[in-house]
Amino acid sequence: MAKLRNLPIITFFLYTCLSIVRFNDGASDRHRLQPQTVASSGVGTKGEKNLVLNGDGIFKIAMFADLHLERTHGVIGPPLQDVGSIGVMSNVIDHENPDFVVYLGDVITANNIGIQNASLYWEQAISPARAKGIPWATVFGNHDDAHFEWPIEWFSPPGVPQLLCPLTNSTTSSSCPGKEECSFKGTSRLELMKNEIEKNELLSHSKIGPKDLWPSVSNYVLKLSSSEDPNTTLAFFYVLDSGGGTYPQIISTAQIEWFNSTTQNLNPDSRVPEIVFWHIPSEAYEKVAPMGVIQKPCVGSINEEKVAPQQVETGIMKLLLQRPSVKAIFSGHNHGLDWCCPYNKLWLCFGRHSGYGGYGGKWQKGSRILQITQHPFSIKSWIRMEDGHVHSQLLLFNSTLLLNTSNFHYHYERSGWTVSLRMKEEKWEELGRRSAAFKIALFADLHFGENAWSDWGPKQDENSIRVMSNVLDYETPDFVIYLGDVITANNIAIKNASLYWNQAISPTRERGIPFATVFGNHDDATFQWPIQWFSTPGIPQILCPLPNSTTFPGEEECSFKGTTRLELMKIEVKHNHMLSHSKSGPKELWPSVSNYVLKLSSPEDPDSPVAFLYFLDSGGGSYPQLISSAQVEWFNSTTQNINPNSRVPEVIFWHIPSKAYKKVAPIFGIHKPCVGSINKERVATQEVENGIMELLVESPSVKAVFVGHNHGLDWCCPHNQLWLCFARHTGYGGYGSWARGSRIVEITQHPFSIRSWIRMEDGHVHSEVVLE
Repeated sequence: MAKLRNLPIITFFLYTCLSIVRFNDGASDRHRLQPQTVASSGVGTKGEKNLVLNGDGIFKIAMFADLHLERTHGVIGPPLQDVGSIGVMSNVIDHENPDFVVYLGDVITANNIGIQNASLYWEQAISPARAKGIPWATVFGNHDDAHFEWPIEWFSPPGVPQLLCPLTNSTTSSSCPGKEECSFKGTSRLELMKNEIEKNELLSHSKIGPKDLWPSVSNYVLKLSSSEDPNTTLAFFYVLDSGGGTYPQIISTAQIEWFNSTTQNLNPDSRVPEIVFWHIPSEAYEKVAPMGVIQKPCVGSINEEKVAPQQVETGIMKLLLQRPSVKAIFSGHNHGLDWCCPYNKLWLCFGRHSGYGGYGGKWQKGSRILQITQHPFSIKSWIRMEDGHVHSQLLLFNSTLLLNTSNFHYHYERSGWTVSLRMKEEKWEELGRRSAAFKIALFADLHFGENAWSDWGPKQDENSIRVMSNVLDYETPDFVIYLGDVITANNIAIKNASLYWNQAISPTRERGIPFATVFGNHDDATFQWPIQWFSTPGIPQILCPLPNSTTFPGEEECSFKGTTRLELMKIEVKHNHMLSHSKSGPKELWPSVSNYVLKLSSPEDPDSPVAFLYFLDSGGGSYPQLISSAQVEWFNSTTQNINPNSRVPEVIFWHIPSKAYKKVAPIFGIHKPCVGSINKERVATQEVENGIMELLVESPSVKAVFVGHNHGLDWCCPHNQLWLCFARHTGYGGYGSWARGSRIVEITQHPFSIRSWIRMEDGHVHSEVVLE
């Protein structure tokens, strides 16, 4: 965005001629990344150039925003602001040695350019990248094809100055001399893009985009591939024209439809991270903009003006928020802003004003850098200034959504099934807490797939999805735990019961929220034949998919064999590897599955654990309802290894309550010290107690145990120094007509505390309790 200056504008052919010769001399200096032509990626072109990681497994992008190359009245030779802008880009490229450059709009100030072929200035703007052989892509800004604005002083004495313009189609020194009439007509987006691609075929990755999106130009997608396997896609880069100049500042519904269809085609499971680049920020930027000084969770250095958003919001942000694969949006336009702020599950970022053209000369110039690393996968960003110094470093995403990958590999190999889960710093202020907090939603006893052959069954699954969706929208948790009985396997006739499992976790997955699961007694229960099937009219016609099908159509034979715990877990992890934190657990604990621990780390120090979250399989279904002595030994050895001094708080999750729950259960009404709202049935405990409670009671680090199983109980009661809590029945499947909801657990770091409450389907909250 440039504040218009009513200065006389004059274009001098001398600088144009000299510049073109110099830039062409350096154009073949080197080719860091050879563009690879592959089959069409579904964006409407005959061939697409893939981007490939460098030999170090890293891909670094430098963004140059708001260069505003233009001409200034009264200056023969290169205007100082253009010389300065080229110097900024050259310095950044020399310091960072990027693999790719993105020109983030307002490359030129077309409204200050009197010649028809504004591509001459466009070529000058991209010259530093071209001279180094670095490939690039461009997106249009509102000034790139803006109509020429006549300076008002030209209509006062001495009148319009004599302007020297190059020939209309001039691009070389041989045709520079002359005093031809200036056209003042500008160069359209389409012409600018065609000229860029034609003259820079080897290095430009820019695309015009689908014709049916006109007048919008520069709508396309680039694929980043692994250097180890070109068929492995690591990220998609979407470039969208946010309008302005010759048409309104807007992302049209046609662009939204194009984006949606393209991403559904290229990335149907949302498994590959997606990054979006456009010039003018959306209205969502206004919602997250810092007030005054930039503070966490936002990261940046200047916040000197209000966000100037697109004129109309037509639904692009709604679509992006629905896709968990979209990790960040990068905009330019506002020269006095360079922050990144979280917005739900993605980041909204500004570039850094790179050009000396345009308003805001007082702010130092620089470039936002984006770095993608393959092993372990991460997306980082920082700002590199013209003078070389770096600031505003930020981790935008890593492969396990806040999973501390280095700790994950260490513990996985040496501690037997321990992974690390880091607190989401970007959620702190969004939650409105005075200190860092990590919020967990517990979904218990969903019972998907129950009575699937009837009209009633599928309706209950729809209702359960509504409950989870409401809770997630009300609470915006950082993590979700499925606390057992995710499905009613004893009612599922098909072999691949993971189809229902997949439906159950869909509300969480669609919002990009990481999750973990623990098994309940119904999750792998054998099929129970309804007795009425053996009376008139007999067994109903049941439609089942093929054994390896991921969809439901078909009339193949139903297996009635169910799906084992191990199969369910393997399928969940395989199909949700970016979000699922679940683990099968040590093989020696079989048939028990889902025994593992997650580490909640401090954002201040990733090596400093705030809490350990333990998951234990309490059995049932295909084997007895119990926690085995082998599991007790595994828990004891694991906690001794990773928490030998019991200094780090530990929280436990399993499905079926232990016998200790019976000892503390309220009689009739719920009274202090217990906290809850329903106490409508007796505790249904594990069949055998093998010492797990004795071990937990002896450990001062264990603060609470959370279970499901009993649909008519939602209380928390103290037991010695720890708390025994039920979740809240979340699903419409299973017995009981009590209102549905979810138990929320919030862990705060400074000072450390564990709070819990129940959020109901209709939004109201009750039964808040401080557990530690």
